[in-house]
Amino acid sequence: MKLNNNRPELVLITGVSGAVGPCVVGVLCSAGHQVRSFSLDALQGTFPSGVQSLIGDVTEPLAVQSAMHGVDAVVHLAALLHIVNPPPELRKKYERINVGGTATVVEAAGIQAHPGSARCFAEARGAGGAEAG
Repeated sequence: MKLNNNRPELVLITGVSGAVGPCVVGVLCSAGHQVRSFSLDALQGTFPSGVQSLIGDVTEPLAVQSAMHGVDAVVHLAALLHIVNPPPELRKKYERINVGGTATVVEAAGIQAHPGSARCFAEARGAGGAEAG
């Protein structure tokens, strides 16, 4: 993701509590960017000072739109992982978060976009739904 090198960018990262999120936060902070995290859980003390942590659900459009207010870029990592072929009792939850959540983030990015803004989406493995592999 190429961000504007002339000024710090505000980057929203969903799914920061996963395997990749903390590394992305660290790299962006080290590069001088402002970071806003968005996840289901409070992660106080996990990230460098200055990281704005918001609690919310990627499947809730108003919460996602609010989290995106003023951001220059989005890194979408929120997903249920480690489930290649989820059992029937988890499929609805898997599709709600991985498919529905991704759709909500993409839609909110379109709503919140402003001229010259950058948008970057990183899809978590398996985010295509239960049939993906």
